[in-house]
Amino acid sequence: MLETTKDYGLFKEFMTDLLSPLTEFISNKDSTGTEVQFRLLKAEISSWLCQMEYKTCQEKAGKIQKILETNDIKELREGFRDSELCLAVKHGHEDVWLKVFKFFKQSKSIEEKSKYLRSLGCTSYVWLLNRYLHLMNEPDSGLLRQDGLRLYQAATQTPVGIYVAWNTFRTSWKVWKNFSDL
Repeated sequence: MLETTKDYGLFKEFMTDLLSPLTEFISNKDSTGTEVQFRLLKAEISSWLCQMEYKTCQEKAGKIQKILETNDIKELREGFRDSELCLAVKHGHEDVWLKVFKFFKQSKSIEEKSKYLRSLGCTSYVWLLNRYLHLMNEPDSGLLRQDGLRLYQAATQTPVGIYVAWNTFRTSWKVWKNFSDL
């Protein structure tokens, strides 16, 4: 909700000034014995920076968009975080969203499917969010019933997505009522 206030710009600037030196510090730190902890901390900080649309994340998001143009799923699987893919979808157009959806449908890995599913909810286009949220009603979408909740969780990560998700949830209440047997 902070993103919808007038103070978000100041908050974003403060957080990037606070977090960007931490990433460099952790990268240069000798992490003997606690390597996993440092990698997890760096991933968390990088995720926050991507949410703040930090320049390195924007550069990686641009690379992801170029990779999507070439349909190179192997390169997309390697070396990119969820938050960077999310930013690429957020700033991409319909073609980026459709490519990520195509990769979602082609993927056999549950972890990969989850990554793509979360990223699809990052779009800033209301009509794509509506399409995304109505996927659970389409039998050939490649979604399992239990993915319905993930759709809504991913969509509510954007300021506009909160309103779209709530409206879609209200209008498809009968569908959700039938989910009680999960």
